[in-house]
Amino acid sequence: MRKRRYPGNRMLALALWLAGAGAWAAPPTVDLQDDPQMASCRSAASGMVLSGTVAFTSNGGDVYLYETAFDAVAWSGSVRRRPVLFDAHGQASAGAADWDAGVLLQQADPATRRIFTMDAEGGMPRTIPFEWTSLPATQQAWLDRNAEGVADGLGEQRVRYLRGDRSLELDRPGGIFRRRQLVLGDIVHGKPVLAAGPVAWPAAPGAEADAMAGGTQPPVVFAGANDGMLHAFDGDNGSELFAYVPRALFPFLAGLTDPGQPHRAYVDGSMTLAVAQFGNAWRRVLVAGMRGGAQGVFALDVSEPAHFGRTGALWEFTDADDAAMGNVIGAPAVGRFRIVRDGRPSYRYFAVVAGGVDSQVDDGRRDASGAPALFLLALDKPTAEQWQAGVNYFRFVLPAGAAGMPNGLAEPALVEDDDGMVAAVYAGDLQGNLWRFDFGGASPWPDALGGAAPKPVFIAADESGRRQPITQKPAVVFAPGGRVVLFGTGKLLEGADLDARHFQTQSFYGVLDVPGQRGSTPTRRALAARTLLANTDGTMRIRGDTFRYGADRAGWYVDFIDSATTGERSVTHADVEGGAVLFYTVTPSVYACRPASSRFYRLDALYGLTPPDTVYAGLTTSEDATRMPDVVPPAFVRAGPPDVFGRRILRRTAAWQEDGAMGDGGRPAPAGIDNAGIAGRLSWREIVDWNEARLTDGVSR
Repeated sequence: MRKRRYPGNRMLALALWLAGAGAWAAPPTVDLQDDPQMASCRSAASGMVLSGTVAFTSNGGDVYLYETAFDAVAWSGSVRRRPVLFDAHGQASAGAADWDAGVLLQQADPATRRIFTMDAEGGMPRTIPFEWTSLPATQQAWLDRNAEGVADGLGEQRVRYLRGDRSLELDRPGGIFRRRQLVLGDIVHGKPVLAAGPVAWPAAPGAEADAMAGGTQPPVVFAGANDGMLHAFDGDNGSELFAYVPRALFPFLAGLTDPGQPHRAYVDGSMTLAVAQFGNAWRRVLVAGMRGGAQGVFALDVSEPAHFGRTGALWEFTDADDAAMGNVIGAPAVGRFRIVRDGRPSYRYFAVVAGGVDSQVDDGRRDASGAPALFLLALDKPTAEQWQAGVNYFRFVLPAGAAGMPNGLAEPALVEDDDGMVAAVYAGDLQGNLWRFDFGGASPWPDALGGAAPKPVFIAADESGRRQPITQKPAVVFAPGGRVVLFGTGKLLEGADLDARHFQTQSFYGVLDVPGQRGSTPTRRALAARTLLANTDGTMRIRGDTFRYGADRAGWYVDFIDSATTGERSVTHADVEGGAVLFYTVTPSVYACRPASSRFYRLDALYGLTPPDTVYAGLTTSEDATRMPDVVPPAFVRAGPPDVFGRRILRRTAAWQEDGAMGDGGRPAPAGIDNAGIAGRLSWREIVDWNEARLTDGVSR
């Protein structure tokens, strides 16, 4: 079976990494095509494996889960809606699926599907139908050749195939193209996002009265698939509203029709849905990376999903625009930044994109250093305007890091000030560095990294000093004297990450960062250690000394039990709820065809402890335990009797939908969590530390 290989000797690069050897001419690559989720058990029988969920509450109070899935053997995908059912005690369970968009797409007429792409020829990018006669010559040429790059005159037939026509698949008379089980491609890493309900436009700085409702619309589910498309499905009935084929993927689309091509990523990245202001108009935008599909991101105006043709694509930004852009492995973010426009302070919305990995790979454009980079891409860039550094996009490049080790920047977390402007961005890299980018001033932010020799906020390394990769989005909460940045360590990007010979101790950290200060970079020795202990019944307890921020310690950390042997790691973002940090870890199976397992942790966000001794009630085994389950909207909020101060304690029940096997017989197994709030009249009390009092549900986005 053929397989794409990156330049350079990957085994030698890995050996140098493990041995801590000296200089390496080019940074080792991260093989995103050797996907750990697709690599396991490809010879096994086909079956859908859950890859992501998102929860939704309708106007009538009904709660639904939208689930995406993939079949690693057939390369097919699924998007389903399942009702969430609550019993009298508020415990949740998922019912049978109402519909499956992957099945419904089989019934759609390929000729009438609303599929679009971007034509950028002539310097005037525009959204066009993905139809043979509408495509410019360059895009036709990419489709008019086989996987070996030889022109074969089958471009028009390939377009019909990609639109869903199955008449030329191998099992049909005269068929020559790859046989598909479903037209919808596998959805592996692109967690679905949902647009639903009222759109609340943010208030302009200093003018809260300007906030207004943007109206309502039926729910729409967006999912990126490895059939080369970003799909939008009607959340009520599962029908496809539109699909978008990124222009950056055209050089690889012909491979989807080749019966001999191994699996490849296409639209496989995470995405973000947000509202942004373009001049005097508010628009709903979707920004998505392509992970292993291509080096770059794209942005769509999805304000009117049923009429996407008249809103369309905003732009694409790839390594052809800036060589430092790599394969984006996390979701982009969207934020409002202070800028200077015509000599006057103003604000502008940007997509905040971590440059990801492998920018040094020679795919026509390359950054030889492979240094991590953060990009700000203006969402309101006029279509005809070329990308210009310092004008409509900004790039902040970090040190390349240690030689012989792969590197790249992971998903960013945004922290806003009281005016709703982005004040700081936090992101980690594959070499264990946690970075802060300061955006408190106005563009072009020359001191965002603190000077010519940037220093990380923290360096994550185990007791032996071995760097721990950070591949997840941090969570940030207010703390005494500053902010506590919460993140776990571990990597699960390529097949080598499943090899037990490469396991190491992984940890979860809460690190104090003081805005405006950049001193020496602390390590774990400046933090308070927490120790996990296993109970005989399979649960855990945690122990650790109390401390004061600043005076004693700069935060806390906990190592996962025996992770150097078991491979337990934290690769999905944490959530903050009611003052607690909630996160899952994944432990790969030592057997190729056994599912991974997942462990859930709930710790105090500031101090890393938990009031009860028990941390976790059991170990969950699932077909895909690499994702943070979503919080199902609370079903019950109860207020107890008033106490002597007139306070009434609110008990709020929420649930986490655990990823499990796909299918009506699968076990969704949500776990109930109660969080307390306060209602009624409050008595006066002394606030010793105002920042500490602000710790509620976190401040990062």
